[in-house]
Amino acid sequence: MNIYNIVMKKNTFFKYSNNIVAKSVRIDDGQVYFKTDNITKKFLDDNKISYKLEDSLKSKASKKICTNLVLILGAVIFILVVYINTFRISRISFNGNYLINKEIEALISSKYKHFLFWDFISEDLEEMSKDLRMKYSEYEWISTYKDGTTIYVIINDNNEVSNSTNYGDIVATKDAIIRSYKVYNGKSMVKENQYVKKGDVLISGNTNDVLTEARGVVLGTTFIEKTITIDKEDIISKESGLSYKYTLFSLFKNNFSIGKKNKYESYTTSKRLIFNFFDIFKIYKIEEKEICDIIKSYSFEEALNLAKENIYFDFSLTKRLDEEEIQKVELLRHDETDTAYSFRFLIKQVESIGEFQKY
Repeated sequence: MNIYNIVMKKNTFFKYSNNIVAKSVRIDDGQVYFKTDNITKKFLDDNKISYKLEDSLKSKASKKICTNLVLILGAVIFILVVYINTFRISRISFNGNYLINKEIEALISSKYKHFLFWDFISEDLEEMSKDLRMKYSEYEWISTYKDGTTIYVIINDNNEVSNSTNYGDIVATKDAIIRSYKVYNGKSMVKENQYVKKGDVLISGNTNDVLTEARGVVLGTTFIEKTITIDKEDIISKESGLSYKYTLFSLFKNNFSIGKKNKYESYTTSKRLIFNFFDIFKIYKIEEKEICDIIKSYSFEEALNLAKENIYFDFSLTKRLDEEEIQKVELLRHDETDTAYSFRFLIKQVESIGEFQKY
C-alpha cells in the first residue's frame, strides 16, 4: 500500500475529516500536513477535493535549487573565463627581427606560471625591462609592456646589423681610462687602466684581415666639468592630493567613458585593466590626480643639493649597466646673482664609452 504525504487547507481538512484516514497530522499556518493511504487519496480525487502532494512540492523546490546552482556555476565559469582572458599571456611580440629575440622570449617564458592550458605572468614588466637593458647593454634601449594578452618587447639599436656588409669598429666617444670591457665579436685593442682618447679604436672589426662587425661593451673612468644653474625661486608641479576615478570602455578599440569629469586643468593619469573579453571588449579603471603649481624658494644649501640631485638624475637616464656609476661630485666654484645660483662641478664617473663606427 502506498503512503502519501498530503497538504490541505485546514477548513477543507475538517470539512471532510470523517472520510479521511490520516496519520502524523500536523497543523501549521492554516495548512494541515498528514499521511494517508490509497483509499483516502482516491476519495479526494473522485470528489475533486483540493490538496497537494508534499513530495511534489519538495521536487519543485529541489528543481529550483538545482536551477539556481546551475546559474551560479555558470556565472562563476564566465567570471573565471574573463579573468583568465584578462591576465593570461597568448604571445610575445617584437618590434623587429633582432639577434636577441629568441633569448628574450625564452627569458620571459621562464617567468610564466602555468594553469591548465594557460600561461600567466606576475613579474613587474618595468623591472624586467631594466634587467634586460642591463643584460643586453650593447643595445640602445629595451622595454616590455603588456596589452591585452600580448607582451610587447621594444628594442632599439642604432648599431643593429641589417646585412652582412655592416663592418666596423667600436670606438671611444670620449677621453677615458679603461676600467673593464667585454668583447662579443671582434678583437680587443685596449687593456684595463689604459688611457684612450675620443675616436680611438676599442674593439676592432678587422680580425686577421677578416672584416666583421665589432660588438662589445667598454667601461671607462671619465672626468667632466658641468655647470648647473638653479633659480632662487622656481615654479614646480606637485600632486595636490585630489583625485577621482572613472571607467573607460574599449569596444573594437573605440573608447568611451563613464564618470569622466574633466575637472583638473593639469593632472597625471594611471590606467588599470580590470576586464578583457578576448581583446574585443575591455574595461579600464582610470585615476586622474590633480597637479598644481607652487613657488619654491631655495637657499644656497638647498640649491647646491638640488644641483647635485640633477647630476645624478641626468646620469640615471643614460645608465644602462650596473657597473656605471658616479664616483665623485666635487664643487669647483659657484656664483650668485639676484635671481639664481650657478655651480661648477668636477664629476668622476664610470660609464660606457664605446659606439659602433662603420668602415
